[in-house]
Amino acid sequence: MIELNKKQIFYFIGIGAFILATVMGFTYFARIAFRDFQIWFDQKPILNFWITESSLFIVYILLGIFSLLTIKNQTTFSENKLRKLFFNWIVAFVLSQIFQYLYTIYGTRFVLENRADEFSKYVDFMRGEYLLESYQSLFAILRYLIFAVLIYIAGKTVENTV
Repeated sequence: MIELNKKQIFYFIGIGAFILATVMGFTYFARIAFRDFQIWFDQKPILNFWITESSLFIVYILLGIFSLLTIKNQTTFSENKLRKLFFNWIVAFVLSQIFQYLYTIYGTRFVLENRADEFSKYVDFMRGEYLLESYQSLFAILRYLIFAVLIYIAGKTVENTV
């Protein structure tokens, strides 16, 4: 049985929270970048939607697996290691937010300035497609469920000795 003190438990909770927030942050960044990339090349809005959502699943799963492997591959969970891991995930989260901010300021602005008609066509299309918007919500829930399954599988396959 693994013995954990209260500090270690709080670090684990913090690590988990920042892993999820970081994965969600980079996934949002990827969504906007994929969307804008396709708008730049005048992709049909319906294809833009499906390609973007499919790509998000891949990005989310890959980031989720990478994140879980950072925990699973740890051989010990000393307080110092957990603190370092916790702060690393805080830094990763801050970086994901910076990427989001900078891209939406500069990347999306660049697309808007240079492909305003294509961007408007995409926005107008999405505005009228309520079913696609509901799919986005369902896909978000599905991504949470996939993350939960990944955690469950990682928990089942990890050795219980530390």
